Amino acid sequence: MLCTAAVMAGSLALTTAVVAHAYYLKHQFYPTVVYLTKSSPSMAVLYIQAFVLVFLLGKFMGKVFFGQLRAAEMELDQTSPARTKGSSPRSSSPQYAILITMVLTIFIKYVLHSIDLQNENPWDSKAVYMLYTELFTGTSSLFHLFFPPNFRGGVGFTHPGVAR
Repeated sequence: MLCTAAVMAGSLALTTAVVAHAYYLKHQFYPTVVYLTKSSPSMAVLYIQAFVLVFLLGKFMGKVFFGQLRAAEMELDQTSPARTKGSSPRSSSPQYAILITMVLTIFIKYVLHSIDLQNENPWDSKAVYMLYTELFTGTSSLFHLFFPPNFRGGVGFTHPGVAR
């Protein structure tokens, strides 16, 4: 926990230093952004910061869907990649989250198509809204990175060292 906090604080400090340095050199927003995107070391720092933010989002979503796990549940969660559906009522939460995200995507697309059908002329910005819908709801696939035992257990993944 302390190591994670140190890495996050270091990443934030490094990102702040890189962005401040770029702004100090260029003095305007657009040239600063161009400088940051053209500089490989700056992009590496920004990628690390993005990874830290995704990691924090995964931790937050874990707290939202699982709540506070007891020590025995934490041990089970870390040691049992081949968990069955009946072993824990919390193991199906990520699957429900994905299903809810899929239903939300379909509903938003339905609303966008309905709006388009109401107009006599084609809706020019419909494609942009569809893209944003896919971008917003498609991020649920990132949760596969943060909850692998739960997702793999639901589809029959078997770890070589664990007998069914």
